[in-house]
Amino acid sequence: MYGLIIDFDDDHSERLELSRGTITIGRRHDNQLRLLDPKISGRHARIVWLYNKPYIQDLNSTNGTYVNGERVRQHTLLDGDVITLSSVTIKFIQEEKLKTKGFNKKINKTVNKAGADEFNELLDRLPIPDSIKWFAQDATGFWWGFEAKPQRTEQGWIENDMSNYIKLAKGIPNESWSSSLRKR
Repeated sequence: MYGLIIDFDDDHSERLELSRGTITIGRRHDNQLRLLDPKISGRHARIVWLYNKPYIQDLNSTNGTYVNGERVRQHTLLDGDVITLSSVTIKFIQEEKLKTKGFNKKINKTVNKAGADEFNELLDRLPIPDSIKWFAQDATGFWWGFEAKPQRTEQGWIENDMSNYIKLAKGIPNESWSSSLRKR
């Protein structure tokens, strides 16, 4: 298991534990790691596993993807590698170091229809920034966190005023998802 320490230029950092699969990075709302820096492309880069090894791939971004100071198109990630996307620095770390750094359990844990107690347990387990004040489940079962109160759409929720939001966990699709909005 691997993880990322994401350092923003405002002395703010976040930690994210990764599972295998593809992690897309960019400004667009459908990226698994959304970064709102205007110099980061909508689909900037992705982390993928090939032959049991993690790689970062630049997705033809305008301003490039850098690993340890060098611009790359594709790079095998090693423990301690530093990825730079505009003003955001991301350090790639192996699981053993995650445990010693106090990382929480996987972000993509499955959540059962999240009643109040289950939902509160989810909040306690995940490394959610204090700026996230609203939580809601979409039609497919994913739980999301928002800085500002979101608006409901046919399939889920959208943020207001270009505020930040994050995908928290995969839950079971819930017919009453539209009434799942909760304030922290």
